[in-house]
Amino acid sequence: MWWIAIPLSIVLLLIAAYLAFAVFISKSAFFVKKRSYETVLYQDEKYNIPRSVSVLPFEKVVIKGSQGYDMTASYMPSRSGESHDYFIIMHGYNSNRVTANKYANILLDIGYNTLCPDMRRCGETGGKGITFGTYESVDVNLWIDYIYKRDPEARISLYGISLGAATAIMVASKRDDIRLLVSYCSYASLKEITIDRMAAKKVPRALAKALYPAVNAYLKIVLGAPKRETDICKAIKKVNCPILIMHSTGDRFTDIRHAYKLKDARPDAEFVEFDGAPHGRSYGVYPEKYSKAVKDFVNNNR
Repeated sequence: MWWIAIPLSIVLLLIAAYLAFAVFISKSAFFVKKRSYETVLYQDEKYNIPRSVSVLPFEKVVIKGSQGYDMTASYMPSRSGESHDYFIIMHGYNSNRVTANKYANILLDIGYNTLCPDMRRCGETGGKGITFGTYESVDVNLWIDYIYKRDPEARISLYGISLGAATAIMVASKRDDIRLLVSYCSYASLKEITIDRMAAKKVPRALAKALYPAVNAYLKIVLGAPKRETDICKAIKKVNCPILIMHSTGDRFTDIRHAYKLKDARPDAEFVEFDGAPHGRSYGVYPEKYSKAVKDFVNNNR
């Protein structure tokens, strides 16, 4: 019966290789090394964002996250006097809160207080690993609770970049008290962006699709991620507030087709497209157009 053992051994080797590759992909995606504030500031400077825009006076706020870790944020009050209007600004994958300051600058001048958190496993915030919006959305709900404790009359809006945008959509899809939602360069689903990123690393798309179930299982088993909506196109259909979707044709990290899918899912959302700017860099390339798009959307929907 030795001839039966040979194909069985091959099958077991293939299964082992499949699982090992899935674990490798998962570890590289979920357990990234934190980037320093200085590194993020330097990257912003490379894309025409001066430190006078990125380094702002702030009040440091620390609360407990969904799994007991400390979460840190910068709170900046409106420059137009006392206000009950707030934007929570969520940065993208493996970044930190200082990159959100350039967007806070736009909003501080038009009467909004801003809270810019270090997302899970970024900056000064703890967390075992990045979860692409699953635990991040739980944490954002805790920041919303914090704002209401600080100001019971608060009117809260959400602003997200990339992973932060997907997180903002997930949060807004389950709440009725979000006033406005700004989504910049979000992905359409966790599955699609995971496959895209594997493909970008030269993994054949057919293999990437086959690997995704194991990667998703790793997220849930190893990180204990709760079952939440990771199809952002489905989530955005449930959002009850005005939405601004922005993206760039030059985005090589999250292709603009993701934005088109989100727009198709929510035809009533406002849509602004930037030509050629890299991922998350439209403000640096088109500062006036970007600022105007945000201000017009906010002012028209007060």
